Amino acid sequence: MEAGQICVGYYPNKYPMLSAMELPFLLPRDLRARAKVEMEVLAHPLMEAELAGRWKSKFFGPAFLPAYEFMGNKKITDTASMKGVKMRISGLNATALQAFGAVPTMVTAPDGYEALRRGTIDSFGFPYSYAFGAYKLYEVSKYATEGLGMSGFMCLQVVSIDAWNAAPKVVRDNMPRYQAEAIEKMITAYEVADKKWRPIFRKRLEVTVIDPAVRAELAAGSSAIWNEWAKKKDAEGRPGTEVLNIIKASVAKHSK
Repeated sequence: MEAGQICVGYYPNKYPMLSAMELPFLLPRDLRARAKVEMEVLAHPLMEAELAGRWKSKFFGPAFLPAYEFMGNKKITDTASMKGVKMRISGLNATALQAFGAVPTMVTAPDGYEALRRGTIDSFGFPYSYAFGAYKLYEVSKYATEGLGMSGFMCLQVVSIDAWNAAPKVVRDNMPRYQAEAIEKMITAYEVADKKWRPIFRKRLEVTVIDPAVRAELAAGSSAIWNEWAKKKDAEGRPGTEVLNIIKASVAKHSK
């Protein structure tokens, strides 16, 4: 295989530095700002070296996701209502919710419908809104959130270095333009999906608009998770603190 799409959260040990992009509440909620951060960070030599050195690959296409919300059969209104709730969320985001008593459970996207229907899980974390609509989770749910804005998977498209080097020069030279066009089309597609699915969700479900203070409470403890991630990577001989600072600086730059 010469190219494909990856999501770091499925195999974080293979992309230890890129896993920083999935730290809870680190990336911006705004799609355009998030796209700018991802593109800037993926162009950094440290990230390029991780892709090239370990996997002989190169980033070539954006695949950023909207912020995560929850849909299911337990009503989530604040941090107290998360206690004991079996929530489908993974990785470092799970750590953030666990601090408030949630029970993180990893369920694959195709299994989400049956897991909610059978009660194996109480609530499913997914990019809002298109993913919930695409997998029809609203059919087996009673409640949804808007405003939690959890971080989710860091996804991107990669190509083998050999295939990249063999590509016509005109393709390689025009890749920045292709990437910019892809970003605009993705944002448009997400906006179209929101116009379709959000009214359907509000008609069929009880949608809780999360108070910004609740999100702030969740995010407040996240810096400790960020620092713990960086410290662990540093101890492994990787530039964890440096990578975290690079991402934080990019977020600050593009969130103005």
